[in-house]
Amino acid sequence: MLFKDTPIKQKLMLVNLLTSGAVMLIACLCFFAYELYTFRNSTITKLTSLGEITAANSTAALAFEDPQAATEILGALQR
Repeated sequence: MLFKDTPIKQKLMLVNLLTSGAVMLIACLCFFAYELYTFRNSTITKLTSLGEITAANSTAALAFEDPQAATEILGALQR
């Protein structure tokens, strides 16, 4: 057996290396999951705010049936 013949120093070093690698992998996965979660929440918040602002600005154009004002308001979203 190959593993049986290796010295204890190399066995301990291998165990430490595998443990450190596993911890690093788990930490990276946790950071990635956190960033994904916060990115999604911030995107939803920004889009919700933009939708509310657009809705608040376009109510007058809809109430008075002013197509020119509505075109200007919606034209600002094209950029």
